[in-house]
Amino acid sequence: MATENPESREPTRRFQGDACVLESNVSEIDADFDDEVIEHISAFGFDADESERLGILIREAAINGMKHGNGEDPSKKVAITLGFDRERKELVARITDEGSGFDLDAVPEPTSGERIMDTHGRGVFLMRAWCDGVRTEGSTLILTKKLKEKPA
Repeated sequence: MATENPESREPTRRFQGDACVLESNVSEIDADFDDEVIEHISAFGFDADESERLGILIREAAINGMKHGNGEDPSKKVAITLGFDRERKELVARITDEGSGFDLDAVPEPTSGERIMDTHGRGVFLMRAWCDGVRTEGSTLILTKKLKEKPA
């Protein structure tokens, strides 16, 4: 019986242009997805470190949409759009689930005494730390990050 060499397989492509739609199944968020997101962000001019950090945040936001917004209902979808505002020179990432939305200010602070040892609940904290803008519009989370000017 022949076995497939994981090195030889084609990666699963989920994005059509700058957008993708995923079922609410966390197995959709795999290494191929991560690589594809980082590839898109890098194409906007972000360096490798920044692209990886932003990729982590988009991964986290998609998983949160699947779990909290869609209740892990596989019939519900999470849509991700990665765009670049050339005038403002910033990445605009939109992650939309089919839930009712949430209040960013109601998300508990993960570094407070009683939550410091929790193994979850750090996503929004990191989004606020690593992005220039974090906001919601209904069930859409919008992350923005300015492209740093490269020294001449």
